[in-house]
Amino acid sequence: MSAFLAPIHFNVFEKIKNQKQIVENLINDFGDDSLREKLYKTYGEVPEGDLEDIIDLKNIHGWLQDEFIKTEKSLSFVVNELLENNINIDDLKRWFKNQGENFKGLNSPNEIFITFSTFYMDGMPCDRAITPIDFNEEEGSWQLNNDLHKSYWKDEGFIYNQLRNSWLEGLANSNGYDFKFENNIYEVKKCTV
Repeated sequence: MSAFLAPIHFNVFEKIKNQKQIVENLINDFGDDSLREKLYKTYGEVPEGDLEDIIDLKNIHGWLQDEFIKTEKSLSFVVNELLENNINIDDLKRWFKNQGENFKGLNSPNEIFITFSTFYMDGMPCDRAITPIDFNEEEGSWQLNNDLHKSYWKDEGFIYNQLRNSWLEGLANSNGYDFKFENNIYEVKKCTV
């Protein structure tokens, strides 16, 4: 069966599972089982198991796209529910930053970019939403070409980008880099102090 699947399909599914884990961790730390039940009733669950055993091999791209959309909507749904239930945005930003800090031992801006790209989806690869710009041992940058998250958030992705950037800040800082996001450019630069 796996002869029909390319490595990119496994990579996309890994991102979907990673984002599902972020949603689960948010519920565990800020919500309860009633939020989880409401989420699953509204959007369903990401299937468990090996990709080659659960994917629709007649519609690989469509199946992955559907799971991607489900996971995007799930994250938006959970964050909005938490905010409506008096969880402070600053607490969520701190939580995301702390999650990013869990990834230590990265030795280059490219490794930071790869780790970021493993956890945060920007559509399907054919969407080309993110483009690497420049990487060396001291600094790296990549551009957001198209913010595909806007359509899943009530505020067109403003909160999403705050949370994602907090995660990236934690990731960069814990590995000795400063982080900046400006004019749709992500930048990490080795700390000099």
